[in-house]
Amino acid sequence: MKIKISFVDKILDFLNSNVICLNILNRTYLIRIMKAFYNLSEGESDENIYCFNEQNEEENLANKVNYISNYFDVIYSGRKFSSEIINYILKELPESDINNIQNNFKKYENELSQKLSKLDIPLQLTLNDDVDDILKIFKIEILSKESMLDNLFLLLKIESIFQINKLVCLINLKQYLTSEQINELLKYATYNNLRILLIESTVSKINTMYETNIIIDEELEELWYNENDIEIPLTIPISIKVW
Repeated sequence: MKIKISFVDKILDFLNSNVICLNILNRTYLIRIMKAFYNLSEGESDENIYCFNEQNEEENLANKVNYISNYFDVIYSGRKFSSEIINYILKELPESDINNIQNNFKKYENELSQKLSKLDIPLQLTLNDDVDDILKIFKIEILSKESMLDNLFLLLKIESIFQINKLVCLINLKQYLTSEQINELLKYATYNNLRILLIESTVSKINTMYETNIIIDEELEELWYNENDIEIPLTIPISIKVW
């Protein structure tokens, strides 16, 4: 998958790296880019973001981005996976269990109807006995872990199992975790073939072998490197102006 931001020269190429870190020092561009990916996570298209698959066909990222900026409530976003959990249950249930659930549900419907009949009011009780509707009655939540790091690993595990999103966008993650923690998290994401976009408002000293870094400085110059590249001083004007 490749992502083109209309006002940034460098293409985010996830075919070569599962993790890309955008270090954005220009505040205006930082806000524009954060807002664009947040809009996509909320199901809104953004005219500045273009996504292409391996066949170079354009794809829509709306509602396919998991945008995380509050690391103290990470698993809240996991609630949208409840429908996927219900689908998983339906696939695992044998026909006999489905019939038992429907029959028991019908009994409850009859008992409630009998109770209502005592009111001597012309009431009709109708309950949908589709199994998926019955399961939606239950409150299915993903339980949080105690630590922020464990919750992030759990989030990535959920992403790898259900594969609803095409991209996980993490804001200023390097300000919350140590170098070792970041390394293990990005290693897990890479081995599970997850696409991670880190958006940082500073240039962190943390740089792992699992990420490619792109720096957009205050003067809107772009520089990209990864851990295996020769270190290049950021003062050398080797980059291209953003248009």
